[in-house]
Amino acid sequence: MKYKICQICAIEFTYNKFIRQVVEKLVEEEIDVTAVFTWEFSDKSPSQKGVKFKNIEIRRSINILSLFKSIYRFYFFFRNEKFDLIEVHSPIASIIVRIAAKLAGCNKVVYKVHGFYFHEYMPIFLRFFHISIEFLLSKLTNTILTVSKEDYVITSILGMKNPKKINYL
Repeated sequence: MKYKICQICAIEFTYNKFIRQVVEKLVEEEIDVTAVFTWEFSDKSPSQKGVKFKNIEIRRSINILSLFKSIYRFYFFFRNEKFDLIEVHSPIASIIVRIAAKLAGCNKVVYKVHGFYFHEYMPIFLRFFHISIEFLLSKLTNTILTVSKEDYVITSILGMKNPKKINYL
């Protein structure tokens, strides 16, 4: 049986810019890959050799109703597909996916941080709020991968994960 990986981001642009080439290598290694994001054109499925695509809406806003709808959809998707690994790439998608994966009983969830939402110029209360969310959700994550040294340091300093579960790429 093939190893099944699900790659998730919020929008098609992110997939094409940051994930497509990685997925191409996974397919070459004969890994079963499904990519999930909000399609640019809902009636036209993206295509890439050897990749299954799924259109699940991920709104890039903190609308509670929208978040719950997406969590619900991902929960059932994960229950049906039984992925060996779920890798999520964008902040809003990571909130939705990590909660849904935990509820669905998924064992391996990786969050690849391309940049945290919070930053030093954000009002302190808002920054604390976003850091708290990331801290709590890190407990639902097996491994955190960071693409910048700064995010790696922040993740380590904040104690989001055991240092062995944080990697800088």
